[in-house]
Amino acid sequence: MQLDMRFKPAKRDICAARHRGNAESTAANPTSLTKTLQASLIYNWFLKHPGSTCEQCEDGTGIAHQTCSARVSDLKCSGHLVKVGRGTTRSGSTAAMYEAQK
Repeated sequence: MQLDMRFKPAKRDICAARHRGNAESTAANPTSLTKTLQASLIYNWFLKHPGSTCEQCEDGTGIAHQTCSARVSDLKCSGHLVKVGRGTTRSGSTAAMYEAQK
């Protein structure tokens, strides 16, 4: 799978206000390259599977829920993913369905 390196994650830690500068939380924040690689994998997955949920992407890529959800949020904010409907998760909850923008 070819990675799409157009995605540039935010340079700031979007959770900084939540953890208030906690040293362990700051250290756990992935590097920009790691975030870019994760986002590229997820973006490419949604290119091949339009109309999928984050849960389906997690299952398809093997990426942990917390990581996948964070990168999906980044991709939505950057305009790389758009919501195209609502689906259902394994547990029966409703979930947004996304499509990658080319």
